[in-house]
Amino acid sequence: MVNTISYKHPSSWLICDIDGTLLGGNKEHEQALIDFLHQNPTVNFAIATGRELSHALNDLKHFPKPKLAICAVGSEIYFDNSLLDSWITLQENNWDKEAIHQHMQDKGFELAPDEQQGPFKITYLGHDKDQQASELIASFKREGIACKVVYSHDWFLDILPANSGKGEAILHWAEMFSIEKKSIAVVGDSSNDIAMLERDELGYRAVVANYRDELTPWLDKNPNTIKLTASHSAGVLQLANLLSEKFSFKN
Repeated sequence: MVNTISYKHPSSWLICDIDGTLLGGNKEHEQALIDFLHQNPTVNFAIATGRELSHALNDLKHFPKPKLAICAVGSEIYFDNSLLDSWITLQENNWDKEAIHQHMQDKGFELAPDEQQGPFKITYLGHDKDQQASELIASFKREGIACKVVYSHDWFLDILPANSGKGEAILHWAEMFSIEKKSIAVVGDSSNDIAMLERDELGYRAVVANYRDELTPWLDKNPNTIKLTASHSAGVLQLANLLSEKFSFKN
């Protein structure tokens, strides 16, 4: 487990979703982003994903190793190659996995494959988009079950601890290690990225041009979110350049 040592560096942080954001586009654009990261070491590369860590890293072998990995839709934080134990402790409070399983079973939901599951993330297969998520949130409240429901990619329903999520994880990490929040940029493409896109404490909050339709209603209500003009890794590179220009440091 990582300890709570101070982590102050004259640098900025580029925190990227993986599927549909970093990956899925042109390989030449991916290489251009990789070249930028190698040439600009003060821009720290990080990820925020629904995947578990080893699966994420396996598909990012050609990228620099992320210094920070927010995994399992924000329910796990890995920093300096270690799982952040303070985040585990926070999520253990008021997390009743059995009650959630029973509630979802009663409603006839199907569990996603085992590789989608985690200690603080239960994933089910959805089918009715946002309305289904809204109804579930209301039903959990009626039953007094504390949790967070995240619907994304027209299919997945992730159930997390009430205090979890990508945005909450990023803020917890930043506070633990005295990271300047305005030096952090986040970028995504789907509804499970809203938890980090809605954090106006952060320096930049952006979506790639190929963002999913499920994000449109939220973006319409949040016009300050940057809509990048390029897709996938080419869009991430646009954001990386903005970050580098604003947070340029001398050795």
